[in-house]
Parts: sequence; C-alpha cells; structure tokens
Amino acid sequence: MRTDYTNEENLKKLLNTIDPWSESPTWLNNLHPFLIEVSQADLETRSSYEFQRRLWRQNPVSNAGQGAIDVSKAIEDNTFRRWVAEKSMESLDDKSPDDCAAWLDDFYNDLLKNIRPFTTATPYLLIMRTLASFWPRKLTSVSSTAPAYDIAKIWFGNVELNVVKLQLEMTKHMNDLLGEPGEDLREVAARMTLPWLSLVTVRQNENSDQSEALSKSGEIILQHRPAEQRRKGLTSLKGGLSTIKSVLYFLEIPKSRSDLIDFLQEEFPDSKNSTLSTIISILSNEFFVIEKEGDVFSLSSRGVAFLRTQDPQELIPVMITHILGVDHVLCAMKDESKSFTQLLFLLREVHAGWTSETVPRSILSWLIQLGLVGKDERKTFSLTDEGRVWANRITWQPEFLPQAPVIETDLDVDGISYELSVHSLNVNAIINDVIKDSAFQTRQVEQLHLGLWAHKQRHFAILAGLSGSGKTQLALKYAQALNTHHPVPASDEDKKTWFVQPVLPGWYDPSALLGYINPLRPESYTRTPLLNFLLEAANSPEIPFVVILDEMNLSHPEHYFAPFLSAMESGTQLVLHSEGDMFDGVPASLRFPSNVAFIGTLNMDETTLSLSDKVLDRAWTMEFWEIDLKNFPGWNRYGLSGGEQDHVQDVLSSFMECLKPERLHFGWRTIEDVLSHISLARQLTSFKLADALDDVIYARVLPKLRGSDSARLRKMLQDCHALCLKLNLPQCANKLISLSTDLENAGMMRFWR
Repeated sequence: MRTDYTNEENLKKLLNTIDPWSESPTWLNNLHPFLIEVSQADLETRSSYEFQRRLWRQNPVSNAGQGAIDVSKAIEDNTFRRWVAEKSMESLDDKSPDDCAAWLDDFYNDLLKNIRPFTTATPYLLIMRTLASFWPRKLTSVSSTAPAYDIAKIWFGNVELNVVKLQLEMTKHMNDLLGEPGEDLREVAARMTLPWLSLVTVRQNENSDQSEALSKSGEIILQHRPAEQRRKGLTSLKGGLSTIKSVLYFLEIPKSRSDLIDFLQEEFPDSKNSTLSTIISILSNEFFVIEKEGDVFSLSSRGVAFLRTQDPQELIPVMITHILGVDHVLCAMKDESKSFTQLLFLLREVHAGWTSETVPRSILSWLIQLGLVGKDERKTFSLTDEGRVWANRITWQPEFLPQAPVIETDLDVDGISYELSVHSLNVNAIINDVIKDSAFQTRQVEQLHLGLWAHKQRHFAILAGLSGSGKTQLALKYAQALNTHHPVPASDEDKKTWFVQPVLPGWYDPSALLGYINPLRPESYTRTPLLNFLLEAANSPEIPFVVILDEMNLSHPEHYFAPFLSAMESGTQLVLHSEGDMFDGVPASLRFPSNVAFIGTLNMDETTLSLSDKVLDRAWTMEFWEIDLKNFPGWNRYGLSGGEQDHVQDVLSSFMECLKPERLHFGWRTIEDVLSHISLARQLTSFKLADALDDVIYARVLPKLRGSDSARLRKMLQDCHALCLKLNLPQCANKLISLSTDLENAGMMRFWR
C-alpha cells in the first residue's frame, strides 16, 4: 500500500530520514562550493564567458544528462550574457511571496524567449537550474519538468502550479515542515537536493516503472525495457500532437470515460467508438500522458509537463524506452541517413511480426512530428540536432525480439505424394473425443469433418458467430482428436499436427504467414512458425494437419491469405522466393499440401471485417448462435447444491431467451464465468445467491447490451427489467432502467457511456 505523503507528518518523516550529505556526498561536494562561487560573483564576473559557460554547461545543481542541448551560441553572445547577469543581481528577499513568484516567472519566460534564437530546441532544464543557481534559497535542484510534477503529485496531490511557482511551493513546504536552513550554504545545498532525493526514495520503495531512472547524484538516465516487455510499435493518431494537446487541455479537470469519449466524438465526428477507444489507449499506454483511476481520467505528471511546456521533449523518453524499434531507428541514423526501405528492413528485423509497413511508417511519422528526424530532398531520413541529442542518450544496445527457432527441413519437392486417404480417418473415434466432456454435439463435429474433407484439396472451414460460443475450442479439440486417431508412422508418433495462428490487425500481405528473405542478411530466409509447420506437413503427406486461423477477420483474408485461397482452388504452388530451387533450407515454391486443413474462427462485431465472396466461395461455413444451457458439461464442477444449480440454470436460461432476439445473448465462456464467480463467492464471502447473481450478471452479461432504437430492442430491455425485478436483481434492474432512458432520449444505448 502506498504511503500518503500529502499527509504532512508522513512527508516530514520521509524528509527527516534522508541525509543528503551522506547519500550524495559527491553531488553535494560539487554543489556547495559552486553556490558559494555564484553568490560571491559580481556583475562583471557573472557577465563573463567563463562564468556563464560553467553556469550553463557544468552546473552541478542538476545533471543535464548525456547530449544536453547546445547553448554555446547564447553563451558567446555578449548582449545575452550581460542581460542574464544583470537580472541575476535582483534581490528577492525583500519581495512578498506573490511578488517574488511573479518576478521569477517573468524572468523564466523572458529567458525562454531570449535563448530560443540561439538553440535548435528549448533548454527548459538548463534554464531552471540556472535560476536555482542564482536563488538557491527559493528554488530546488529538480530542474526537469516531469520529475517536478511527480513530486507535486506525491507531496500535494495535484499538479496545478506552473514550474516556477511549483519550485517556490516545494521550498516553502519544506521550510514549514523542517524550519528555514541556516546561513551556511552547506545547509542550503542539502535542502535544495532534498525533493529530488525524496522522489528517488519513493520510486525505489514503490518499485515504480518509469522511463527514466533518477540517480542520487541528480542525474536522469533513460531506463529502457527489454524488447519482450515493450509495446509493439506506435499507433498513428489523427491530428498527431494537436490531438494530444487538445485532450490534455480537456483533462486539466479530471473527467469520466464517457465524458472523454463524448469530447473525442466532437473532435472526430466520423470516428467509430472503437477508434475513440484507440485514441485513449495511445495516450494512456504509448505516451503515458493520461492515467485512469476507477472511471476517471486525469493528466499524468508527464502529461502536465507537456501541457505546461508545450515541448515534445516531454514525450520522447517513453518512446525511446517503452516502444519497440524507436531506439533502433535513432541509433541507425547516428552515422548516416537512411532510406525508408532500409529502415523498413531494419524494423522487420527487430520484429518479424511487422510484415506490413503500417507500424514502421507510424514510428517514422511520430519521430518527424517530435522533431527528432527530418526528410531531405533525396527522400532519405536523418537525425535533426535534437534527434542526435536523444540518440546520444541511448547508452544500451537496442534489442531485437527473439525469433522463433528455425526447423531445418530438407524437402524433396518432386518426391512427395500429396494424396491423403480421408477414409483412413477413424471418424467415430474423432467425434467421441471431441464431444467428450464438452457441450459440442455429434452433428456439429460431423458437419465440420465432412465440410473440411469433402473436396480433394480445398480443406477450409469458417466457424462464425457468438463470442465465447466455443468456436476456437471446437477447432482445437477436433485438430487434437484428428492427431490422435489417424495412422501415424512410428517415426512420427510425437509429431504435433495442429497449429494455432492468431491473426493480427494490419496484415496486408502473406509474409506474416510465409516469411521472407531478410534484406539485411541476404543469405538467410526469415521463416515464420506457420511456414515451418507447412514444411513439416509437406514432408508427411499421409498425415492430416490442421491450421487454426484465430479471429481471421481482424485483417482482410483476401490480402494475407491470398496465395492459399488461389492454391487451394487451382492447385498452383505457394511461391516463397526466387533464389533457386532451395534457399536457406526453404524451397522456392511449395505445392499446396492437400493434407492440411484450415479452420478460421470469426467474431462478428464492430471491431472485425466482413468476408468477401472470394473467401466464402472456398469455405465450409458454420454458425454458432444457438446455446443450449443444459448441454454445458460443467454444471457439477462448482460445488453448487442441486437447488442452487437449478436456480442459476433457470436465471441464465431466462436471460438467454430475453436476449436472443437481438443476438445479444452469451456463450459458454460467460456461463463458466458466472459459475466460477458464484463458487468463489460461496467460499470467501457471506454468501447470498441473489447478490452473487446480481453482481456477476451485471459484470458479465449486461456490458454487451447496445443498439439503436427499435421495437424489438425496447421489448428486450423491458423483458430483461421485468426478469430482474422478478429475480430480485436490483443492480441489474437499475442499469436496465438507465439503458431504457438512454434509448428513449438518444435513440441508442450502450452499457458503456
């Protein structure tokens, strides 16, 4: 449990446990004499090049990190140096707190304006530590914006102040809790570092997952994640940085998810709800500028820092450390510019799953928007000055996602018979294995088996319908039963003859399934697990193999599955490469293996794509909408009494009948979840069956309710509401009233609003 440091006693206790001179002696031994040097410097000294070179480049108040923004042109300008020196002589001790804050804020903004002509990027950190050097009793060593707002959230519970006023408030808060530091600048130096060291301590105690590590010497170090833990690419965002800013302005006052969705709907009136949810996911999980607590969204510390500074630099650390491929691109361009093709090949080496150009183009687009990469007249990409600064902060070797192990396959293409004896399959044994301990019926398994194998080489079935109705489970149990009940040579007894291929959004070509020649290692072919599986199948033509394309309509099958659709119809070969008969153990082409059956599963909702006639003409199609609760095999596995079991079955059956007309009913997965919830509630709570049903139906059945106004939908809501009243499910009944009201007022309703 996190300690509440907005409680002054807790914060005081934390601060009193930190001894800066003991924890960071090197930092303090540099900072203390530097503060003395600055305090004793007169106007002429402060105006000198040597003084300001040290002030801006070698200032020990905080560490700017490797590759700090170059301000050498500003330091070389006599007028700029003199202006800074004159302003630095201002005494703030006689000013009221409000006047002091206003004066410092004005000077901060003037510095931002006056230094910009000399730099390619705005040196916010350098400016803040320069101010702290001049007025160490007013400001702290936390010169970087995002950590300052992290401290604000921890200490004050909010981040409403601008960066200068926040610094003043931190100092005042410490002085109120610990007393004013003495005249000795040794005490002042220690007090300046205390907020930073407190943040380091809190992060260590809470194992905080941050893109930047904070050292006890005042340094910010990029803290990269391993490749396996990174988000697999950046998502394109309509409007780019402008969209991020508009959302952040909207969330300056925290809002509910429904309010945020409504706001995004106004910004993007032609977008579906799924697109709006994607925008929220991008801001939460890719840029980490917003965060959610319960149903309320608010700005993260990074989001506040970006909003206050309007500086894209605040977004860059999470991209480099948390998004796969960004560090590869920056490092690749350190020495020379790259063409898009070169970067595309590099990123496909980073992650073999990026078979289309979507993710690589999105990564490049964001790097350009953030000012790290530029494009020249030759259409090649290179680092900007700011991009080079960030590339120099990458001190690790960028990692590649591990490739699937390569299966060496010596394939004698001409020596293989492609005939499989369907009659050798033990159909009755297969059916019995599939229906055992399951809700599947003999007739369903017969239909699938006959539909797959009736054609001599086109073995393709599509299972479509209700989510959670057992489509993937039927395909998997059938494939496993087929593996068990066919004549297998002794040498192949351990061979796995089924393969599950999850389909991902954004597949536009077959390379995700069949692999490709690696352009960066032209002597090798990047195989996919499915290609290895097909090569194994081609080497064992007398054995049936099954490929399950799970959620195959998340991308267009006409794109990624096109070679298979043509080959299974015409008997043409699957072309893999044009590098001779054999290349890196992979044949140039592969006759479509007639011993391989493909089973695709579909969920039909707003997140998926419809299928073209080209696909449907080649497939045996089965629908899964009818769910007979009595066939569920697990009724006796959850410890319910006979009466409880009958009651639950009656309740679910009644809801099923109410929801069926709108095809909003539920499948086996939901039934299993309902029973699991009730079973656990009996063991861990003061159990009331009606309360448990009210909770689990609210959580697992009602969220799927949605639709536009119709007599049938209104009747469904009325019937469900009457049923909830009859069954004493008040929580569900109230929600149904709310949905009915929405339908009446808006002409549509959905559970999430």
